[in-house]
Amino acid sequence: METFKISWRKWGPTLAAGTLSLGLLTPAYGIPTGDRAEYDSAVSQAQAQYETAHKQCSSMKGQAGKICDAQARATEMKDKSDAEARYMGTDGARIKALQEHAKADYGVAREKCNELSGTAKSSCIKAAKERREKAEKNAVADTGMKTDPGLSTLPPLPSAPTGAGYTSSDAQEKAVPTRVAPK
Repeated sequence: METFKISWRKWGPTLAAGTLSLGLLTPAYGIPTGDRAEYDSAVSQAQAQYETAHKQCSSMKGQAGKICDAQARATEMKDKSDAEARYMGTDGARIKALQEHAKADYGVAREKCNELSGTAKSSCIKAAKERREKAEKNAVADTGMKTDPGLSTLPPLPSAPTGAGYTSSDAQEKAVPTRVAPK
């Protein structure tokens, strides 16, 4: 059995460049770049603040208690999404955090609309939905991304090779190129 030897003189610089490029690309592919301890601290602090606010809201009666609780949940959602965005350090995480802010604000507005009745309530809910949709669209527009934040950091798909011995006549139908025998 023959052993395979790597010539470090020949392949060393290539391997080092590949390792370096992976290190530079980590923020683009959603690998966490922040401090885990800071993230955990922010999440536990958000939970503790919610529990404190929830206890205060439970003493309130009726719709005022529901609005208070919705505001406490919204604050918790915003704090957690901000912590995750700082931890991940990507545009996608930042967009997701801004969208979570919009959802949290919508939840509070929805509870406030429940105090109303009839057409005033329906117009209030419609306005809240419009504000949420506008905020979610602005979150994507502010970063300059044109697609889904989760997919925008992926590299483009490679196209079928052409030239250099490959035929491209049916490249659309078959993804496997055929090799032409050398002369």
